[in-house]
Amino acid sequence: MTRSSTNSSTSDRVKASPDVVESRNPSEEAPFPPVDGGLADVVYVGHLPHGFYESELHDYFSQYGAVLQVRVARSARTGRCRGYGWVRFADAVAAQRAVDAMHGYFMLGRVLVVQRVPPERAHPELFRAGRRRFRLEALPRRRPAATASVKHPGRRCAQRRQRKVRQLAALHISYHFPGMESK
Repeated sequence: MTRSSTNSSTSDRVKASPDVVESRNPSEEAPFPPVDGGLADVVYVGHLPHGFYESELHDYFSQYGAVLQVRVARSARTGRCRGYGWVRFADAVAAQRAVDAMHGYFMLGRVLVVQRVPPERAHPELFRAGRRRFRLEALPRRRPAATASVKHPGRRCAQRRQRKVRQLAALHISYHFPGMESK
């Protein structure tokens, strides 16, 4: 079966589905089109190399069949890739072909881990972000305490220093820390 026949049969199934609403505006499309089998054709891709993100995953895995969605796990704090992701295929044959070809594949210094995700383990909101690009939200930064708000600056340091002097005195060692006179 050629790639063009796979893509046309997939688009026919998606158009024939009663849950898909025809719209001319791409922003009004459903977040992900329902396909026969639901989330049965999801593939986990682990040990992703740096620089191999959503668009690269989509382009690379589309050689095995029609890719419906791609998601790369990212850090909410930094926005960097966490090194794994998921690819949703249009049919089970393409998903299995990708697993057979890519599991253990050495790519950019990493050995990929590619596995099928059982339908009962795939969360229904796995691809909830849809076609939305990742945008890093500005998180509030922790500010250092102002020196005026600190009641006793250096108190803990002085207490620690006094404790060390007592420990040394118990060992019959007389030592004074130079430049650090206890108050």
